[in-house]
Amino acid sequence: MNTSDTEDFKAFYRSLSATDKRRFAQEAGTTTDYIETHLVYARKVPRKQSMDRLFDACKNHGAKFDKAGLIAFFYGSPEEPHPSPRSRPPAQRGGEGATADGETAGAIA
Repeated sequence: MNTSDTEDFKAFYRSLSATDKRRFAQEAGTTTDYIETHLVYARKVPRKQSMDRLFDACKNHGAKFDKAGLIAFFYGSPEEPHPSPRSRPPAQRGGEGATADGETAGAIA
């Protein structure tokens, strides 16, 4: 499925009203806080049972994506993989001693 022409989980969830978000979370077996902290930004990947409940709740609330689209949101699709923090240079990921301009912190010039 090409998710570029359809909504993803983040857009879908954000389109729900506050009441619908609470119902959605209850159907998915979690809380709105957990969804908004970990799932909307794909910081955590739900386990299979949780993914199944999440998808069922998505369908019950009118999501336009299929299960493959939901899974691709969390794992990244082959066409558009999620960037790994390790794929960025140390200065961009705040690595050991690196500063924003790429210099080593504490270096004497």
